[in-house]
Amino acid sequence: MDKSRTLFARSAAYALFSNLAHSPHEDYIIFSDLENVIQEIEQVLPFEVDFSSIINETNKVTDNNWKNIVQSYSALFEVGDDGPPIPIRESANDSLAFKKEEITRYYDYFGYTVSENRKWESDHLSIELEFIHFLCQGERESEDALSFQLAQKDFIDRHLILWLASVHYKMEQLDAHPFWMAIFSALFTFIQKDLNWLKNQTNELKEAI
Repeated sequence: MDKSRTLFARSAAYALFSNLAHSPHEDYIIFSDLENVIQEIEQVLPFEVDFSSIINETNKVTDNNWKNIVQSYSALFEVGDDGPPIPIRESANDSLAFKKEEITRYYDYFGYTVSENRKWESDHLSIELEFIHFLCQGERESEDALSFQLAQKDFIDRHLILWLASVHYKMEQLDAHPFWMAIFSALFTFIQKDLNWLKNQTNELKEAI
């Protein structure tokens, strides 16, 4: 498989999920060519991920039901008497407060800049996904592919895989809105498969050095 196309597909997938996990209060996150974007990604990903539920749910979105979808995002991820049922920021869990400092070190080391108005939520899931997209772009432009792949693998391992497993489990327990369930189920599957793929790739690159 063409490595540049594979990297493009992975990078595009992270950008897509970053956009979909972003707060819908700030932007209308659905874009008209979503299905075409997904089909292009599916064709060249190095593993299979079923995006059909995302396409089905986004095709159901109308001006009339969008408000309900937005409210369900808030109810899941942003508000609650004792905090949101499922924090969308990694450090919102008191036991993981130290994670934000580690995330900042990753960003600083690789030169990733969070926009000024979002620095307070630099550990938001959408930003962390965007960071992996940024690392994929860096890998495309760097002669040191291994460093960028190792960073992707380590960041996913330390900051995303267990968190997304918990998010996915809690959403099932809460019987979350089908729109968000479709997105986060596909994201969790994608992250698991991408991490396994990265582990194989980095092992192969290490052996080749």
